[in-house]
Amino acid sequence: MNWLEPPEPLQLLPQLSSNVVHVWRTDLGDLADLTVANASEKIQQLLSTLSEDERCRAERFRFTQDRLSFIAARGILRKLLSQYLQILPEQLTFSYTQRGKPFLNPCPAKLNLQFNLSHSQAKALYAITLNHRIGIDIELIRPIEVQQIAQRFFSSVELHYLNFISPEKQVETFYQLWVCREAYLKATGEGLAELRNIQVQLSPDSKQFQVMRNQDSLTDWHFHQLDIHPSYKAAIAIEAVEAVQLAFYNCYY
Repeated sequence: MNWLEPPEPLQLLPQLSSNVVHVWRTDLGDLADLTVANASEKIQQLLSTLSEDERCRAERFRFTQDRLSFIAARGILRKLLSQYLQILPEQLTFSYTQRGKPFLNPCPAKLNLQFNLSHSQAKALYAITLNHRIGIDIELIRPIEVQQIAQRFFSSVELHYLNFISPEKQVETFYQLWVCREAYLKATGEGLAELRNIQVQLSPDSKQFQVMRNQDSLTDWHFHQLDIHPSYKAAIAIEAVEAVQLAFYNCYY
């Protein structure tokens, strides 16, 4: 997986199309730490692009670091989308599905621009394409009670798979399964209630994976695991009949 440096200016990016997905990664760590030089100035600049609703959401976070991470993640999303749509970041208007998935309403330039974002601790990911539903998820690998959570959300086949994994690899494998199913559910706009109907099949020889829903294969979807950082797991899901091309870029603020 080759992460490219973005062109200057961003308008020189390869053109987005229905069979091309741009994946962006960024590090929120410095922005969420106001002791870092220029962090406060950058946060204020990103905050200025947010809507009143987004600012209210930010204020509801109890911890300062979580609030700053939210501001940074949403501000960077606006900056990225504005480059594709050639408008100011603050001119974008978001609406939300019943489960909270954001979408552009209206979408400027009459483009069916589809996007999704995810952030966990210091890392954030953005997926952008045209015309196809898309979902992306990233999770920091932390010590957890694997069996307790897996028995609540995973299928019997996934539980069986986990039980045959060596104990030292169970946590990492759990997160692999989790981000794969979350990426799909974020693409469809569904919530945790649907997790038990989903079954992920990992491939030991490939970054691709398969998802079953109610024991049926999802043939019109493409799924990929993403290499972000050794301490994180991430995955992307794209609804498309034909093959899609993924392009990976680093994002700086």
